[in-house]
Order: sequence, then structure tokens, then C-alpha cells
Amino acid sequence: MTQMEIEEESLCLMIVRPVGPMDMGHAVSISTQLYEALDSNRQRLVSLEETILSLESGDVKNQQVALDDLKSLDLLLEEMSSRMSLGTVDEKRSLAVTVMNLAVDCWVESIGSTKADMAEQSGLWNVYMERDGYFRTQTLDKYLDEETLPKKPRWKKVLVTAEFVLANCGEDSPLCQELKTAADLFRG
Repeated sequence: MTQMEIEEESLCLMIVRPVGPMDMGHAVSISTQLYEALDSNRQRLVSLEETILSLESGDVKNQQVALDDLKSLDLLLEEMSSRMSLGTVDEKRSLAVTVMNLAVDCWVESIGSTKADMAEQSGLWNVYMERDGYFRTQTLDKYLDEETLPKKPRWKKVLVTAEFVLANCGEDSPLCQELKTAADLFRG
């Protein structure tokens, strides 16, 4: 973890590396470039602050230009933040529901068996038999709709379900491709 001082505030930059075959030299290089860009922009912001403070109160034209530039900078920073963040909790919940529905649909389409069979074979979800012989997947069903999704969903279970379905169904169908894309997006 690297720490930068910005006036009286601290900014911590944590470098997170994926586990796997990715080229670690490349990841370190990108992290170093990010750190250097943050430091360079910090210096620019300090310079901009000094310039704005030195503007005379009668210099309305330059003040307006500086204000417009700051608004543009704010929009860019907001866009950058949204691209780098994991998204809001609501977005994650919505994506979890999408992943689960795609997993069930992919399973039914590729394997030709039921949601209950998927739940039972994966070993991830409880399956109950009703008196009439109908198999019920009560907990899994809660993950298929945002309204019934638990307040504290088991995010890992959503990913493992998608991985189980993809491992058993292959990735030939467009539906399974969509599941893979959604799962990758959910994984972050």
C-alpha cells in the first residue's frame, strides 16, 4: 500500500493483484503508472488552486473559464470513479438476480432438466419434495427476483452456481455466453 499526502489529507493506493497466470510485471507497471498519474494530477490541482486564489475579483472572464474547467474535471472524476467502483449495492443485487436467472435458463436449455435438478446436482441449494411430488427450491427461488432476494445475499453462492452451470453446460449457446459475461461482470 502506498500513501500520498494531499495537503492535510491522505490518499492510500492499494495495489491488488489477481491470483492466476496474469503477467505480474504488467500489473505492477500499470499500478506504478496509476500512482504516477495520481501524483501528477495532485500537483496540477494544487497549481490550479493557487491560480484560482490569485485571480482578482474583477476578472470575471477568467473566473468563469476556471469554473467551467472545474465542472468538466468534476464530471471526468465522477465518470472515472463510477468505472472503477464495484457499483452500488442495488446494481450488484440486480446483477446477482440476472446471473441466477441466466444460470437456470442456461441449465434448462442446455441440459434439458429442471431448476430443481440443477439445485440438487450442484449441491448448493436445498431441494424439498412437496406432498404432491413436486420438487421445491425455496431458497434458490428467492435469488431469482430482486423483491425476494435476501437482504444479505450469499454472493459467492451466486458465482459458484454460475460456474457450476457453465462447467456442465459448456459455452456453446448464446445464453451460456451471456451467463459467462454476466458472471464475469458480477465477479468484478
